[in-house]
Amino acid sequence: MTDPIAILISHRVAAGRKADYVAHHDKLAELGKGVDGYGGVALFPPEDPNSREYTVLVHFGSLELLHAFWRSDEFIAWKKRLDQLVDAPAAVRYASGLERWVAAARHLQASAPPTYKMAVVVFCSILPLILVVPPLAATLLSGVHWLIARILTTAVIVLAMSYGAMPLITRLFDPWLKRGDSVRRPRRSREGVS
Repeated sequence: MTDPIAILISHRVAAGRKADYVAHHDKLAELGKGVDGYGGVALFPPEDPNSREYTVLVHFGSLELLHAFWRSDEFIAWKKRLDQLVDAPAAVRYASGLERWVAAARHLQASAPPTYKMAVVVFCSILPLILVVPPLAATLLSGVHWLIARILTTAVIVLAMSYGAMPLITRLFDPWLKRGDSVRRPRRSREGVS
């Protein structure tokens, strides 16, 4: 099974088309419902009222499922209409592993949970790794130069946190992270059926 993926998409909406863009974007949330792997979409309007840059955060079960959705006739028709509402090509950025969690918080701080909640999630993700990996590495790498042993130990901790502990702990804490005291929620957030 592949990892879930988050995609950050930036659109520069054509002058005078913001309302049309938002209305058309809402159709994407409806279009995704029932699609295999669809995990929801959130639209983040620009903070500056003079800006026309919108950011979209899309969650999918895997990159393969996302690409299958993008090849569907329904999405292709939706995209043709979208192209009439923007005046520049979309900037798409894939985020996976630890970057998936960091990118959403850094680029979309308006919807990020409070810092203390993120600190708890990071603490719960890294503590078991720090308790288990270094003693195990000390035994397995006893004959290896201390610097190389530390580099390998750190690499194992980072990989295990990025692709194992952080996604797992974030899923476990998800209801608490989404509970009411986030800094500010995005304008639109739609959850689909996974």
